[in-house]
Amino acid sequence: MAARIDAILRRTLRRDGDNEPEVFGRYSFDLQGEHVLFDGRAIELTPKEYALALHFFQRRDRPLSRAYLLECVWKSAAGLSTRTLDMHVSRLRAKLQLRSENGYRLQTVFGYGYRLDTYVSAAQDDVADAL
Repeated sequence: MAARIDAILRRTLRRDGDNEPEVFGRYSFDLQGEHVLFDGRAIELTPKEYALALHFFQRRDRPLSRAYLLECVWKSAAGLSTRTLDMHVSRLRAKLQLRSENGYRLQTVFGYGYRLDTYVSAAQDDVADAL
């Protein structure tokens, strides 16, 4: 149900001509052109990688099951190897540099799926403590 609502909202936003990108820290997702920018640099992603990355960023800090991701991104879990998901996740980690020093880390949740964790750098912690 949630995936269907997300799809309807995406289509509605595109029809309205909303050109505002979704920004997550140093990452910017252009919903119209399906491009990702990291610190202003364009990152080349396949359509499935883009959909998977956007799914993780929109649901950050929440564990997402393999079955849920396969259904939402590939629209069908039937006959699809879980290695497909693992390979896409591996490529996303490398291409988007999803490491804690960049603000996000894509974690494996053993026996379940994946979670995109949000990290606050030490410099940001110091600024927050000073306030």
